[in-house]
Amino acid sequence: MKRMVCLLMVLSFFVGGIAIPARADDDAPPPPFPIQQSPQVPSARTCQTYADSSEESAPPGELILVDTLVLRPLGCVALTIGALGWVISRPFAVMTNSCDRADEALINRPFNYTFTRPLGDVDH
Repeated sequence: MKRMVCLLMVLSFFVGGIAIPARADDDAPPPPFPIQQSPQVPSARTCQTYADSSEESAPPGELILVDTLVLRPLGCVALTIGALGWVISRPFAVMTNSCDRADEALINRPFNYTFTRPLGDVDH
């Protein structure tokens, strides 16, 4: 039993050690707000960093698939439940003058999340 545990530990250290160098060649992303020496005159590197960060990058394909196959159907379910809740809460919202709040929370947000946001943009 001891030999088996030792063998598994050595094997896990060996496999874990192989995976580390595979990721070591990845470039680290630039800091979001680089430190400048002079606040009056931005350097060329600073301008390039801000230009790179303003470009929209396409989401990975896996995220688009998860969005299409999981999040959009869940959004439809949330919209259906929200519409049912909206119908039930409507009389109370009218009495308390909070119709806009109920409309936004129960109808507009689920609708926008499901039907109007770009594919793969899960932080909408």
